[in-house]
Amino acid sequence: MSTESEPSADPPGDRPAAGEEAAVRIGRSLGRFVRAARKVARAQQPEAERLAQQAVEAARPAAARASQFVREHEAEIKQLSGSAARAAAYRAAPAPLRPVVSAVTNELLRDSPESTDEPQAPAADDAEAPDGKRD
Repeated sequence: MSTESEPSADPPGDRPAAGEEAAVRIGRSLGRFVRAARKVARAQQPEAERLAQQAVEAARPAAARASQFVREHEAEIKQLSGSAARAAAYRAAPAPLRPVVSAVTNELLRDSPESTDEPQAPAADDAEAPDGKRD
């Protein structure tokens, strides 16, 4: 074995391999492309911002109508989402546990007293006294 180390780089004046030349050409082309794309993007930025602002302004009425629809139909939306949750929980459960799942989901998703159309209990001043007589 020789104790001299081999040179790590090509001697000056040697041409790079054909693959390296192709890589250099591709790199230069990509660099030119990126610079051109950046230049076009900067030139089009004001137009893009204007179009984005127009899109926002055009979407405002639709968003307002959607919000109003949700407010008007809140009860139906809640009822349907509860039904969908019950169905999903029922289908996800194994067959022997489905009655338990149904009972639990019904308990969790039942309507609150404020949202039902049933008559409420009489107010405290209209209630009968414990001995059955009214005040």
